[in-house]
Amino acid sequence: MRTAIASVLFACTAGVALGQTGNPIADGWLYAGGNSHENGTYVQGAARMNYGTYATTFTLGAGSPLLSSTAGFQWNIGDTILGIGGVFTVTAPTAAANGWGSYSSTVDNADRTGSMRIVAKFGTSPTSFGPSTVAPMAGNGASSFSGGAGGAGSILINNTVGTLLGTPSGQVRLPDQAQIYTGSGVVNIDVNYGRLVYVHNGTVASSFEALINLTLLQSNIGMAYGDLPQYGDRHDVALQRSTNASVDALVLPSPGAAAALGLGAVAGLRRRRR
Repeated sequence: MRTAIASVLFACTAGVALGQTGNPIADGWLYAGGNSHENGTYVQGAARMNYGTYATTFTLGAGSPLLSSTAGFQWNIGDTILGIGGVFTVTAPTAAANGWGSYSSTVDNADRTGSMRIVAKFGTSPTSFGPSTVAPMAGNGASSFSGGAGGAGSILINNTVGTLLGTPSGQVRLPDQAQIYTGSGVVNIDVNYGRLVYVHNGTVASSFEALINLTLLQSNIGMAYGDLPQYGDRHDVALQRSTNASVDALVLPSPGAAAALGLGAVAGLRRRRR
């Protein structure tokens, strides 16, 4: 089954600005929270990886590199996509600029290695996950996906350690793992619900995007576990290096800002609770 999944082919039209380059800024995503170590955005973790968080929602159009023909898991024209991601900082903000009196350690990008894992957690409520009330690096925020911090129906996708640089920079790839929180625990779901794309120089990544297909999730899973993530819910990005050091940051897309994206997905943002 996974062999077939791994062989999915993506249709790509060269020369068309399709908005999935792996760089949220270049793709016009909205800044959604702040710096990963900013007061109100920082959740927990002591890894030295510093980035700003971004979010988007859009409707798939013709020629998108996200389109695929995998039986039962097609990404089709008209599907609603939700994305969260980040861009690493060249110069990390000071503790004061991030709203803290001081840090317990230097905050820079020393832990940004080629073995980095991108762990994207899509919450199902505007109150999913939670920021730290203490400064880095002793964060105490709520980030546990398996513990239910994202809410019933929340989705996680990630790559595994060592797989980051195996995909060419800017190329769409499947996650290595996808999960849903059922309300009482975590179960694996098909990785074809998600996509990852990121920019790297052969050594380290400079930006990243994680995407899930809400239309496909609604069609195949629906309300089985409570709700599904939407733009306007609170999400979490966790970056981990091979030694398992990590840093979690909130992604806080403003519901009212969705219209500013101008991508035609606003109608798909309604809550699905009954």
